[in-house]
Amino acid sequence: MLHLGLWGFDEALSSAATTLTRNTVIGGRFNGALRVSTGALPGGRSTTGYGVEAGGYVGPIWVMGEAGQRHARLDGGRPDFVSKAWSLSGGWFVTGDLPPYNPRLGSFGQPRVLKPIFDGGPGAIELTARYENLDYTSLLSGGRGWAATIGANWYLNSFTRFQINLAHWNTDNRAGAYTGGDSGETLGTRIAVTF
Repeated sequence: MLHLGLWGFDEALSSAATTLTRNTVIGGRFNGALRVSTGALPGGRSTTGYGVEAGGYVGPIWVMGEAGQRHARLDGGRPDFVSKAWSLSGGWFVTGDLPPYNPRLGSFGQPRVLKPIFDGGPGAIELTARYENLDYTSLLSGGRGWAATIGANWYLNSFTRFQINLAHWNTDNRAGAYTGGDSGETLGTRIAVTF
């Protein structure tokens, strides 16, 4: 299965929106203070974004990549602010289950577990990896950051999952609550029951 996608948008900003700002969480969703920031950007008039995505799976192995840019047009003859982001993710179902691709959403979701543990099977075990990169440095106050994550999911059945992820991240912000370079690790776990 192969997934190819293009996306884009163009928006005029309300005259009430006098300042643009972007603060993107990186390295997991546990620590809301761990962000890459643009800082405040006064005088935004409109934005245009576009990107490409590609992915697919063969048997129990899947991969998905995405890259995009967003241009914010500014007043006063100032040059556009350009933000760039890209990511690459992949996974392998060790137990042979198939990656759960949803063609309507263009993404992977929860698998249909072939041998649930409640029926005497092992469930579905998936090993995952992801790299993400954000760059807002076309602004004097813009930061940059990246994160590399490895993880494992154990699906007991088609609606119950245990998850563990270890992310190594690096940020360098010129504005926002935390400025300067920073790096570290985030260990996250989760139990999910989906109905």
